[in-house]
Amino acid sequence: MTFDPTTNRAPFGLLDIHERKALQSWPHGWEHFRDGKWVSSDGPVWLSSQVYRAKPAPVVKAFWVNLDPNSGWDTREYADTFAPEGRIGVVRVDVIDGKMTVTAERLEVKE
Repeated sequence: MTFDPTTNRAPFGLLDIHERKALQSWPHGWEHFRDGKWVSSDGPVWLSSQVYRAKPAPVVKAFWVNLDPNSGWDTREYADTFAPEGRIGVVRVDVIDGKMTVTAERLEVKE
């Protein structure tokens, strides 16, 4: 049977050495059971009688946007004016001394 640190219900002292190491080396943080509920543990003490479980890995949503330097606009106003139908966002690209930064900007709702 494979140990899943995110579903652990056994006290830390009852885990075998491999289960303890799997739980302690979990990169996404931990919770411990206290007063009938799971509570976040930033830096567990790893008490033998305490029940710890690993927090699930965060859900990462990635997407890519094609940026074309030939279709950029000099101002946000122009970008908004000529935006395609159904646009869900806008990014600002700054190139300073050859280094690029990309900033997502909030869409303004015009009424």
